[in-house]
Amino acid sequence: SLATTGYPLPNTFYAKASTATLFSWRTLRETAVYHWQDNPVSLLLLLPGLLPLWRRSRLAVLWLLGLPLFTAVIIDFTWHHGRYTMPLIPFQVAAAAVGAYWLAQRFSQRMWRKVLPIGLGALLLLGGVWGVPRWAAMHGNNAREILDIDVALGQWLADNTPSDALIAVDDIGAITFLAQRRIVDMNGLVSPEVWPAVRLPDRETRSRELTRILSRLQPDFMAAFPLWRWEIVSNPLVAAERYHVSTPTHTIIFQQDAYVYEMTWPYVTQVDPQRPLDVMLGDGIQLMGVDTAVADDALSLTLFWQSVAPAAVNYDVFIHVMNEAGEIVAQADRQPVGGLAATSTWQPGDVVRDPLTIALPPDLPSGSYTVQAGMYLRETGARLPTADGDSVLLLVFTR
Repeated sequence: SLATTGYPLPNTFYAKASTATLFSWRTLRETAVYHWQDNPVSLLLLLPGLLPLWRRSRLAVLWLLGLPLFTAVIIDFTWHHGRYTMPLIPFQVAAAAVGAYWLAQRFSQRMWRKVLPIGLGALLLLGGVWGVPRWAAMHGNNAREILDIDVALGQWLADNTPSDALIAVDDIGAITFLAQRRIVDMNGLVSPEVWPAVRLPDRETRSRELTRILSRLQPDFMAAFPLWRWEIVSNPLVAAERYHVSTPTHTIIFQQDAYVYEMTWPYVTQVDPQRPLDVMLGDGIQLMGVDTAVADDALSLTLFWQSVAPAAVNYDVFIHVMNEAGEIVAQADRQPVGGLAATSTWQPGDVVRDPLTIALPPDLPSGSYTVQAGMYLRETGARLPTADGDSVLLLVFTR
């Protein structure tokens, strides 16, 4: 692992392990609840079994006590029925059997020494059997959810995407196996290149950085849960919905709805604008050019920005449509690509494709109109300067 990825532990550890505190009492509490639900009798008999078990196998006791504590250090909450501590179950039952035998030996009468282990063993068996209907129903719901979501997405991708398509995926297992497509794992299990985004604590910042990373890789489609990727998939400048699946229950799947989106990524490597420009805004941002299209009711623009130096803040883009008297008749103000490619995320050399559409007033009189653009800091209103002032002339059109 160290030679391949540069990290000593597997990708799965770095993708899953994260904790906001030194120790998660929630994880420890949830682990105890899951194991109680699995077999309460085994937990009760475990306590008297620890001491005699320690004399026989210290490693088994250390495993029983150490794994829940270690799990509470590395994750904030349990996943999928406490699956990371399921390896405790056979040791838990063995320790309970030792506890039952130890309790029986505390009695002086020979009959109790024989009968009590049998009785406690029967209780231990019943303790496991009583939960079978509940876990069977849970397993059925779990399996149906995977079929309804992951299997359905994988089959759709196999039938409806080119064989060389690259897919950005949230849940890689069944989707990847059935789709038989190249994938980028957005959670980093098999794609360590996304780790810089996965590790960011703030969801909005994480979405912006993930967008920047995925733009370099250029996935053609994204198979995602919208609640995980809301900032990306809700942006119509980037994502177009192509397929939707849902499931009626919510027992193991992250969300009951998932989608396939066709993607248009904002960071690009090459541009060929209709109108090339070479205008510096401030010391760190260059406007390379613009594509324009004027209709009766709207003005469509695509601005091409390049980062020359890192920006510590998020600038807004303004577009002003002005009449011959210099009055603003239509405008747009927002961060690049609707905030998904905020300037604080840009790195030197990044090129950003920034499309937008401005509605024109239906009663706009005939005449000549100019379209100007620039950047400003929303908190203060201060604009980034250019060589000729604080805005750039993009277009002149007549009505």
